[in-house]
Amino acid sequence: MSNGISFTPGQVWKDTWEVIGNPCVGPNAEKTFFAQSAFVFPVAGKNDAYIAMFDMWNKTDIGSSRYVWLPIRFEGDRMTIKWMDEWGLSIFANVNNIE
Repeated sequence: MSNGISFTPGQVWKDTWEVIGNPCVGPNAEKTFFAQSAFVFPVAGKNDAYIAMFDMWNKTDIGSSRYVWLPIRFEGDRMTIKWMDEWGLSIFANVNNIE
């Protein structure tokens, strides 16, 4: 069972770090949606647009384990990963394109 995550921004590894807390929002956010973070993908052609990938293991039936894919949103210096049953790449329509 997952124990949640914390977001700790820093420009480089030697910077001073500040723990901001769990960026997950929604049902079971305190348990990272019963999954564990695995990877963050940049959205091609967009600045500051990312998709978080979580793995949701079923230890009694590995074949039914799943991945959870959720958009990462930024508001000021805050990052949020909101639970969504469904979403599409159009959620990033208002994010600036890479020039």
